[in-house]
Amino acid sequence: MKHAAFDRNALLKKLARLDRWRKLGFGILCCDRLMPNYQNFQQDAEWGDVLFLCRALELARSDLGGIGSDANLVRRLMTECEQLAPSSEDFTALRTASAQDACFAVCSLLEHLVDGGAERIVTIATYATDSVDLYVQETEGMDPDDARLEAGILEHPLMQQELDRQHCDLELVSRSALSRADLARAISTDSSGSRGGLELPG
Repeated sequence: MKHAAFDRNALLKKLARLDRWRKLGFGILCCDRLMPNYQNFQQDAEWGDVLFLCRALELARSDLGGIGSDANLVRRLMTECEQLAPSSEDFTALRTASAQDACFAVCSLLEHLVDGGAERIVTIATYATDSVDLYVQETEGMDPDDARLEAGILEHPLMQQELDRQHCDLELVSRSALSRADLARAISTDSSGSRGGLELPG
């Protein structure tokens, strides 16, 4: 099945109809897939702290499991996560942008814990597709002035893979019979690597 291009507005409409915990679950799944990119950047650059980002994700999983989050703690974590985003002025490696996307995705997830807005979750999904977009352009040597640029990116297996995972994740969290506890268990299983991450090759 070939997926159409990422549509931010369409995703926003679908997520806006869901309970807060269902939106949160979708966001966690997207963030989980981005973590290998940050980890690989950290290994290459010898800079960063992927474990801290993972701890922030654990806080979100705890919230999904029914344990409330302290707003002041969440805001402190957001500030620290923002500081873990590598600067493009200091790092020029290909993985720098995907590491930034991973950091900012986690920040958006933490913002969702505070305000529950669907916009935060859509932003996370956007970071995931943006990571693939830039990576494909760079590694495939695509001409930014090529009229078929967007079509070429959309047709690339990595973009189709990410769009498919977002589609499957949305179907999962939208299931009417799915309980909050069931979703928490499903996400715990997925984070162990059952479906793989959005790990962009070096």
